[in-house]
Parts: sequence; structure tokens; C-alpha cells
Amino acid sequence: FVLHYSEKLLVEQMSGAFFLDINSAHFKKLYCSVFCRLSPPQFVHVKQLSDKITIELPRLNHLSFDYDGKSIQTRQIGGLEVARDQNSGVFIGLEHGLLLEDPKGL
Repeated sequence: FVLHYSEKLLVEQMSGAFFLDINSAHFKKLYCSVFCRLSPPQFVHVKQLSDKITIELPRLNHLSFDYDGKSIQTRQIGGLEVARDQNSGVFIGLEHGLLLEDPKGL
């Protein structure tokens, strides 16, 4: 990793991806909408390489997701994406966990 202190930028040398600052609006939007249910913000790694955004949760066995600007897809559970509505209507008071759905509606 290389830290560019004056630019507040942390770059992963092997891939060239840079980490989004946890105080940035883009990070906060992703974190508050989905990942706050899973991990504290300092343990949610959001990396960007050109137009590709990857979210990694190192404390959860490196669970990872891809974000294309519209939906968040899991890498480990093929074909599923994070449900836009995280309210299942069944588990009252469920504060942790993540609802996934098949984008094809199957």
C-alpha cells in the first residue's frame, strides 16, 4: 500500500485500486444503506479501480461484493445481489444480516 497523505489517498500497489475515504459521501451512502448491518465502518473496505467498485469485509471471512452503480452483487454466492429493501417483514428487530435476492426473480 502507498499512502498519498496530501491527497488523503491510500492505493493498493498490486492492483492500482484506491480505497475510498470512510468520510466521503460515496462511502457513507454505501455503508449506511447496506453494510452498517454487518460491520463497523473501519472494517468495510471500499476500493475503486477505474469505474469498478469492490466492497470487502475482512472480518467476515473476506466477504466481498461488486457495485456497478445500480446494484451490489455478491462474489461468493454467485448470481445473487443485495436486496434493495432490507426489511423482510418477518424478523421484527433484525438488525444484523443481509437479505439477498435473485435479480432474475427466480
